[in-house]
Amino acid sequence: MFELSRPPLLVQLIDKEQVSFFPPDAGYQVHPLSEKQVLVGYRSGWTFPLSVQQQKCVSAAPIFLVRNSGGITTSSGTTIKGYAHEFCQENGGEPLCLYKQKLFPEQPDVDWMLIQDTVTMIWFQYGNKNQHLGDSGFMERIYYGKLLIRKFSVRDEIAPGFDKKADDISHSAKQFRVESHHIYLGGWNVTTDDDSVANYLHTLLSSNRLDSYMSVVTTALRRARGE
Repeated sequence: MFELSRPPLLVQLIDKEQVSFFPPDAGYQVHPLSEKQVLVGYRSGWTFPLSVQQQKCVSAAPIFLVRNSGGITTSSGTTIKGYAHEFCQENGGEPLCLYKQKLFPEQPDVDWMLIQDTVTMIWFQYGNKNQHLGDSGFMERIYYGKLLIRKFSVRDEIAPGFDKKADDISHSAKQFRVESHHIYLGGWNVTTDDDSVANYLHTLLSSNRLDSYMSVVTTALRRARGE
């Protein structure tokens, strides 16, 4: 079973009869998907090696296992902190999922998405606090956080042998790995009212030509606030 706190990002979909080709002592982890199929991850979940024999068990490249998550992490009378992870297409649209289903009994209401080829992650941090303005006795409200946008894709690499079959790809082991492409990373802070934070973030995205992510970042903001 996958660990709920650290599930693999890259997984392979196989039939239950093929599980023996992916032994735990070689670093593979298996998680049930349906009555006939399981998901297999490898070690940290960012790579997936396939021997020549294992390649006969699969017909496609590994896929991404992700979920939208987040919420408030700290709350008091004067401050709120939270975070959100949101996944989307590169154009900001909803992910195109091969499967969307509940995988962990500990989280019966959480949908996990299995996505092929590429996926874009919005990683959002949010906080607010009061700040005194010198000796005037007045306070202002500061909103702040971080925004990270990265695109994940799957790359395959052949590991050729050094024998007489070195030029025959069908006799070569293969490794798939997650390739991460940076789109945006930056901190943000603004002194404004609560309802204007979204407008500020939209202006920030627009100034960096990232308008397509406005709706996703708005969703992340709401999730981080616990709305």
